[in-house]
Amino acid sequence: MTQRFTPKNGCLLLFAVAIGAGLLRLLTTRTIGDDGYVVWALAFPESRFLDFRLSAIFTAALAGGCLGLSGLAFQVLLRNPLASPWVLGVSSGAGLGIMLGLFLASLSGAASILGSVLVAGQGSVGAALGALLAVFIVQWLGRRLGGFDPVSLVLAGIIVSATFAAGIMLLQHLVPYGLRDDLIGWMMGRISETTPT
Repeated sequence: MTQRFTPKNGCLLLFAVAIGAGLLRLLTTRTIGDDGYVVWALAFPESRFLDFRLSAIFTAALAGGCLGLSGLAFQVLLRNPLASPWVLGVSSGAGLGIMLGLFLASLSGAASILGSVLVAGQGSVGAALGALLAVFIVQWLGRRLGGFDPVSLVLAGIIVSATFAAGIMLLQHLVPYGLRDDLIGWMMGRISETTPT
């Protein structure tokens, strides 16, 4: 008799993979060899790096859990399994907010001051404002397309997401080259690699 793969088994498997990834991150060490190349090894970290690695692992777990909950909230609210921050334009709105902040900060005068405000807190101000703008536009468009119904909101989200993604590409073309790397790193997500002093 074969046992079926159930959602409970899937959750246990994903939990085991997450624990394994955390242990791998804790034990992975890299150094520069004599030939100048990076050498990877599995070893327990020195005590000065242990707190840093543990805090990075817990931060990543917390961020991943929050992203999962935000996706679940969108799916429950809209009664649609396809609903997510990406489909509804929230992620594109956040990206446009940080990109606009980087662009304005690269200018001079009042625009530079506004850009500095938007990129404060590693871009969290601009990202939050861009995400809120996307939510308001999606809500407004959804009502115009057919009332507050889940299908209309998803369609409006796809429109807003595509429009904001085009704005991101335009601003990527306009900013200095070094700022593009900052945006790509921010959009991919990263946990700071600096060690405590």
